[in-house]
Amino acid sequence: MKKLFIKTPPQPCSYLPEKERQLALVNIPLTHIEYASGKTLSDIERMKKAHNLERGSFAEGPYSYITTCFNCRACIPVRINVQDAQLSKSKRRILKRNADLNFEVQKAHYMPSFWPLYQQYMQSRHPNNMTPGYSEDHLEKGLKSVSHTVVITAPDGQLMAFAQIDIYPEKQLINLEKLFYDPEQSQKRSLGKFFYYKMIELAATSNIKHLYLGVWVKGNPNLEYKSQLPGLEACADGVWEPLDKERHKKGPAPFEFIENLEI
Repeated sequence: MKKLFIKTPPQPCSYLPEKERQLALVNIPLTHIEYASGKTLSDIERMKKAHNLERGSFAEGPYSYITTCFNCRACIPVRINVQDAQLSKSKRRILKRNADLNFEVQKAHYMPSFWPLYQQYMQSRHPNNMTPGYSEDHLEKGLKSVSHTVVITAPDGQLMAFAQIDIYPEKQLINLEKLFYDPEQSQKRSLGKFFYYKMIELAATSNIKHLYLGVWVKGNPNLEYKSQLPGLEACADGVWEPLDKERHKKGPAPFEFIENLEI
């Protein structure tokens, strides 16, 4: 079958501001019209998407991506090897501190309370990365384009965080796509770390071998937390191995591993 890639126009990089970012969408499984109408991926397309994750692409919603930036390979795909992800005493203290929270993995859905929390999170943590024209409708479509939604609430029902994830039990992997949390509550609860540690616990008891986290970029302070997660592996030219922050400075060459992708 002929391989299909659609390049996005170059745009300012949200990871390294002095550079431009360009992506190639791998095997667009749905047209924009189909996606907007709420259609979802077939089982076959989902397996292709999982296959591509294993080989170093990253994914969001129905799409798989590779980076094709000019003269830059700073984006390094990373994942957690659940078997090697041992939670230290300090990490378990964060779990204990948040033991009163309700942590639920639910079928993909949208709630109106997600939108104000999304805005609060983005304005606090990523004010320069807010996409012009991004609306509540876009957020809803993104959440419904994957298999599950994680919802974290306080005992009184207050929404603390929500996440967009895709679970592939046949491949024994979960793709953790997006997480949004209450930045004020996180100052005392470390909600981001809590989410990842709970997902590691969940994976360990659910026959899940890997948690995919998108990319890590050396020198980007907003992504540095990923390098501190236990059991972290990096993909270098299609091979996964424990992350070495000094040695892993380049992600996969864009078209050297194309033949390993499935469309």
